Amino acid sequence: MLLHVIQVAREHFAKEEQILYPIAEQVLDTDTLTQLGRQWAERRGVVISRESGGGS
Repeated sequence: MLLHVIQVAREHFAKEEQILYPIAEQVLDTDTLTQLGRQWAERRGVVISRESGGGS
């Protein structure tokens, strides 16, 4: 069961990276993408710093 959940999650993440994110980059401006990333990180307690690639 756990292995199945892991496989489904990996497939989901792959679809996001290969399909969803490229589309988002085409249709959303940089400010919107940045704000969405910050909101995602905040909800998950993730700290984004310039050193980790979280800025320009």
